[in-house]
Amino acid sequence: MTKAQVNEAIRSAAQAHGFETSKQPGFQGLTEIISEELNFTFTVQTTENTDWAAHRIEQSLTVTASVRKMGGQPTVEGLLKTADEIRRGAELTAELQNMNIIWTETF
Repeated sequence: MTKAQVNEAIRSAAQAHGFETSKQPGFQGLTEIISEELNFTFTVQTTENTDWAAHRIEQSLTVTASVRKMGGQPTVEGLLKTADEIRRGAELTAELQNMNIIWTETF
């Protein structure tokens, strides 16, 4: 898989769960998932298949999510909106985690 394919997989999965994504790749060249209620965190790790001498790096992506905000005296509508976004975000996170996203880059 290439990084462009990784970004397309993120975009497609996010859209399927009702989330928008950034137009341009963000930190580490990855497409960001936009949410008012959740923080999506991408952790990139180098795998054991990396070969520095051959100028080939293999990386894996782990996606996690957390609730961004809630407090004060939210309305019932606000609570339901947040609950829906949390459910969709959890489903999206599970889908991305189950993809076992790994890509290779050369330098």
